[in-house]
Amino acid sequence: MLKISRKIEYSLIALKYMSSKHPGELTSTKEICDKHDLPFNVATKVMQLMTHHRILASTHGVAGGYQIF
Repeated sequence: MLKISRKIEYSLIALKYMSSKHPGELTSTKEICDKHDLPFNVATKVMQLMTHHRILASTHGVAGGYQIF
């Protein structure tokens, strides 16, 4: 059986959740954490890492969030 790290697991959970949204609809890290009971600190780092590698696009501000490129 293939063993994956928690960060990879969290990134796959986030991507799966975000793929079910309408194109252009933003998703916050808190929304993903609340829905899937993930630790916020680790999920935030994973989302930032995916943004750095251009898997996600981020929008800053009160109504900001992430979306899949």
